[in-house]
Amino acid sequence: MTNTGLVDEMVDRLISSNWSDPELAVAHTNSRQRLVAEYLYRVALWVDICELDLIRGEWPFVDLANHLHCEVQTPPAAWEELSSARANISPWDKQLISAALRWAAVADAGYQPVVELPDPFEPLIVFFGRGGGLIWENGMFDIGGSMIVLRDPKYWIDRGGILKELGQEYLDRLDDV
Repeated sequence: MTNTGLVDEMVDRLISSNWSDPELAVAHTNSRQRLVAEYLYRVALWVDICELDLIRGEWPFVDLANHLHCEVQTPPAAWEELSSARANISPWDKQLISAALRWAAVADAGYQPVVELPDPFEPLIVFFGRGGGLIWENGMFDIGGSMIVLRDPKYWIDRGGILKELGQEYLDRLDDV
């Protein structure tokens, strides 16, 4: 039987997140913008280091597990539980969450990362916990009315990681600025 510890933990975190509080989302706009930028940096780093050939339209919704361990799937029970608790997951959030859950399923299956890099999806999971999902339009992420223009992976690698950590206290300080 496959271990589902990390998948279950991620589902629990997503279910317990407050996605429907616009005041919370606005209060955390600064940290949420940085979390999305950190996600873009991290996933770009994985794409580059693993020399993945992305198909048109796959960036930034990259399913790394599909490229590296396509035989591993997210347990259907995980999606059922998440979908019953979060009925209105947008298509773009669903795509990103699906990739994150599948990445956790790869770890649960016992695969070790091919390289030592930061978890590509952790910034997204933290992002959802700070006030809701993403709005994707015209090639940009809308985070509380502030747009993050989608650029190619090389741009995000050259820019580098921008968050020292992903802890709540640190992110709260960013929002107080």
